[in-house]
Order: sequence, then C-alpha cells, then structure tokens
Amino acid sequence: MLTMKSGGVCLRVLFLIAAAACSIAVTRAADPLQRPRDLRPNFASDVAPILNEHCLTCHRSGGRAPFSLVTLDDARAQGERIVEVTRARQMPPWTATQGRGFPDLKNDPRLTDGQIRTLQQWANLGMPAGDLSRAPLPPNFSTGWPLGVPDLILTLTRQISLPADSADRLTNMSLAVNLPEDRWIAGLDYQATSSASLKHALFLSVPADVGVDDQDVLPGVGGLLGLGAIDNLGERLLAADRGMTVLGAWTTGGRPRLMPAGMAQRLPRRTNIVVQLHAPPAEAGAIEDGRVAIYLAKEPVTTRVTSLLLPPSFGIASGIDIPAGGRYTLVDTFTLPVDVEAVGARGHAHALARRMSMTAAAPGKSPRGLLAIDKWDPRWRDTYLFEKPVTLKKGTVLRVEINYDNQSLIDAAPNHRVVWGPHLSQEIGGMELLLSTKTDTDATSLEEARARHFRALLLKSARH
Repeated sequence: MLTMKSGGVCLRVLFLIAAAACSIAVTRAADPLQRPRDLRPNFASDVAPILNEHCLTCHRSGGRAPFSLVTLDDARAQGERIVEVTRARQMPPWTATQGRGFPDLKNDPRLTDGQIRTLQQWANLGMPAGDLSRAPLPPNFSTGWPLGVPDLILTLTRQISLPADSADRLTNMSLAVNLPEDRWIAGLDYQATSSASLKHALFLSVPADVGVDDQDVLPGVGGLLGLGAIDNLGERLLAADRGMTVLGAWTTGGRPRLMPAGMAQRLPRRTNIVVQLHAPPAEAGAIEDGRVAIYLAKEPVTTRVTSLLLPPSFGIASGIDIPAGGRYTLVDTFTLPVDVEAVGARGHAHALARRMSMTAAAPGKSPRGLLAIDKWDPRWRDTYLFEKPVTLKKGTVLRVEINYDNQSLIDAAPNHRVVWGPHLSQEIGGMELLLSTKTDTDATSLEEARARHFRALLLKSARH
C-alpha cells in the first residue's frame, strides 16, 4: 500500500504513470497497421501520386510495360509485384551507381525509402481505395508520345518481319531527312509495333550519300563480318566511324527524355537517320513497323552536345575476347586535346557485361568518377545527364573499363568463347561521354584526336 505523506508525491506518481501511457500510445501510433484509419495509406491519397510520377510513363495503355497501373483495379491486380520490385529497387529502373565524388544526375526516378514503405503498408492493409473522387488525375498521354507531340515523325520505309526462329536479327533502316541546314535535336523516341519482340533500337546520323545495307554492323560498312573481310577495311571503318554519330537508343524499359533548355545534339545537314533494330530470338513471329519521333530544340542552343564513344565503334577494334567459363576486362583510355564541358554519359554492351565505369584524371590529379553502372542490364540502358556540367581540362585522361563475366550457364551468358560482334551470342562494349567544346576549332581538334585514336586501335588489331 502506498502511503501518501504529501500531495507532491501523489502528483509525481500520477504524472509518471500518465507519461508512460502516452509513450506507449505514441509508439503504437507509429505502427502503420495501428494508425487511425484516416491516416493509413490508401490508393487515392498515397499510392496514386507515386504511380503517376514514377510508373505511368511505361505502365499505361499503349505504354512500353506489359501491364497498366493507371486505375485502382490495375494497381490491386499487381499489388504483390509492385511491393516486390520496388523493395528490391528493380523498379523504377535506374542502373547508375552514385559513387563518392561522382556528379549528381538529373531525372533520377527512384523511390524514396518512405515511398517504398508506403506501397508495402498499403498492400499489407489490403490495398484500400480511399476517396477516389479526390485521387489525382493520371498524366495525359493522349498523343501516344510521352514527350508530347513530336516536331518530326519518321516512319519505317517498309515492314520488318521477325519470324519465329533461334537467331537474333540486326536490321538497319535508313530514314530520309537530308535537310539543307543543321538542326538541333533535344530528344528522340521510338514507338514500336512489336515492343515485346525487340531488344533495342539505336539511332545514328549518317551522311545522306553513304549507302547503308540492312545487315551493316556499322552503317556504311556493307556486310561487315570481321576485320580483314573487305579490302581497305581499316580506312572504311575509320570513314564510317567519323561520319556516324550516335544520337541515342530506345529499349523497352528506357525512358525518353528531353535535354534541358539550351542543350541539344546537332543533326548535321545532308544526313539521314539510321535506325538499327535488334530483335532477340523469337518464339512467335512478329511484324515491326514503328515510328521515330524527333524533338527539336525550342530555344537558342547554347550547349552544343556531341558524343565521344570509348572505345570507338563499340569496341570493334579493341580485341574483346571472353574465354569460356572466364572473365574479361575491356579498357580504353583517351587524352582530351582541348577543354570540354561534360554534360552526361551512357553505356552500351550485351548481356555478359557486369560492370562499367568512366573516370577522368586531370593532369597531376587523381581520377574522379563520371559514371559507374555496377549492375549492367541491357534492358534498362539509359542516358544519364549531370545536374551541373563538369569541366574537363586539356590533357585529362578518360578511362573506360567494362567487366564481362562468362561463368554463368544461363541462356543469356552461354559458356563458350565470346568475341566482338553485333549478335547476342557475341559482345560489344563502349561508354559515351556527352560533351560540348568551346569553339568549332576545338570540336575539329577533338574529332581529329578521336580519329587518330581509332586508327591506332585498328593498326594494333591488324597486327594481332
């Protein structure tokens, strides 16, 4: 029995009891399953805004994803999958790794830890609807193009048959543009009619007077099968590489984006756009008859973007040779002959690539990272733009490293020797630095240095 000798003791005891009860109540309220009903996550207030912002670009009717997430019923049907892929951070796709000292990247679609918890809590609660009359409207994709109405739409000149067979197919399609003056491209997109049957589409600009065959590995080098397959192959490779500019790529999981205002890539006058379509082995036949959307710069272009691909031409002269059951590392270095402003980067490889990175070492300084992809997945290749341009001085050494692993026994990584080639049973490799130069003279100097670099690789390859 408690003897109360004073009112102060009694009040102190009551205060401690009340404080403990309050603490317990607060702790329980932090548990989402114990929160008041009006504070629990629901579709209208909590889930729809996340899906609208991060998912509907692809997950909608007519989008690239295999199912829609526009409505409550859509989301409920995929509730468990949503929790699984977001918790594993497989979705939204984003393969760039943010290392210490690396530039911050634009357009990062990844969910916050809080958003991932919200989706999981919503699923655990039975996926409640909430007040659907107050749910935000989904983005308007009425044009069928996520970036809006294009300035120019190019259609394939013929339908491409993708029969059911065991071989992957590489097909080039030259689309006539051939404008009398330079134009500036702020974005590209592709609308596939058989997206499930395509691996990717690569967009390149090629001089209008260069003939492009259907099966060219590099547009303008007809029917190339290997080094030495054609007379004067080295010079032809060099000429094709100099005339070809990579403008971007489309994959089923990629997200089209416009460059920031004032930034654009040049589409040189008297050039055409080549779409290189790559289709994996198919179980059922399909017909591809897609369209290319071109978005031109709407404001004066102050940052003229070009690309520097290392190694050149996706490693055709770099000796890629991955032993059966083994690993291989592709390395290429290039010294900048002029000052440049780097604005972004992207990577290219097939399924055996595991990791790729690009670094820059200024004269007398340690290397700094520009882009790293620790878990390469060709389905989710993307263009990564830097939040702020990175100044790279003359004499800076760029280094690209791509690691391949041929030890797996899965279909995507056959356990046999793999060399360079455009097919899925072969490998390619390269990373592009998107950059601008201060003057046209600097741009010419950069192009000449890149050509010398490619010529040196070709000579080295020929000796071996």
